[in-house]
Amino acid sequence: MANTKQAKKMMRKTKSKTAYNRGWKTTVKEAYKALVKSLDISDMKTLQKKIDKATKNGVIKKNKANRIKSQAAKKIAKTA
Repeated sequence: MANTKQAKKMMRKTKSKTAYNRGWKTTVKEAYKALVKSLDISDMKTLQKKIDKATKNGVIKKNKANRIKSQAAKKIAKTA
C-alpha cells in the first residue's frame, strides 16, 4: 500500500493510464481479428488508422506497430 501522498497519487494515475492503454490495445486487437476474419482492404485501412493512433498516443511502440501492419499485409497478399 502507498505510504506517501505522492505514492497514492501515482497509484491513481497508474490506474487511469492502465485503463486507457488497455482500451486502445483492445481496439487494435479487435480490428486485427476483424481483418483476419474478412481479409478485406477496407479493414486493413481501419486497422492501420487505429494502430497509428495508438502509436501516436504512446500505447504501442513504433516497431510493434510496424510489425502488426506488416503481418496484416502479408495475410491479405496471401489471399489475393
